Amino acid sequence: MKIPEPKYVTEAASMLKVTVELWPGGRESGSRVLATAKIGRIKSGSLADYKVELSEDPHGKICGSLHDYPGYASTLWDLVARAVAVALTGKEELPPGPQQLEVPVRTSGNTPYVRFPEIPEPARSLFKKRIAFSTHPLIDEDPEPMDCVYAWDWFASSQKNIDGVAKWFGGAIALLAVVLVLVILTPKIFK
Repeated sequence: MKIPEPKYVTEAASMLKVTVELWPGGRESGSRVLATAKIGRIKSGSLADYKVELSEDPHGKICGSLHDYPGYASTLWDLVARAVAVALTGKEELPPGPQQLEVPVRTSGNTPYVRFPEIPEPARSLFKKRIAFSTHPLIDEDPEPMDCVYAWDWFASSQKNIDGVAKWFGGAIALLAVVLVLVILTPKIFK
């Protein structure tokens, strides 16, 4: 008996959408979407192919592909975890966790300041939004005198930036870890 070739489609035959929402105070009212993952099956069969698109403001989109996934051999959460991991790293493994930001504090006279170009992304973009209407020092001796910010603004906001970035990445990594643990343990529990 000849097994038919799998069909390839130009658009996703089936699409999963996973939404990450923030529920202020644990309540659904006032919730807002922080990120989404779209997982589209582009090749059917016992070994399916998927296109993955992760979206998060202000970071934009990250895309990836998951190939030859044995769809009926595991849970839906396994597919979601592997799809997210592939989009983030290009491999079916978790990326390294976020690290504490080390931004040098400089001094001009009695004014401690931080240079925008030395703040790594995505913290820089988030920080710029937070202090859009704050005053900035003009540091004449700095190579980019208009790209400086008072150190106290950075310290007051950086913990919020670090916490926000770390919470998102930490939450995503924790979610993936829980999903991977469930994927590993579920078959053993229900044997």
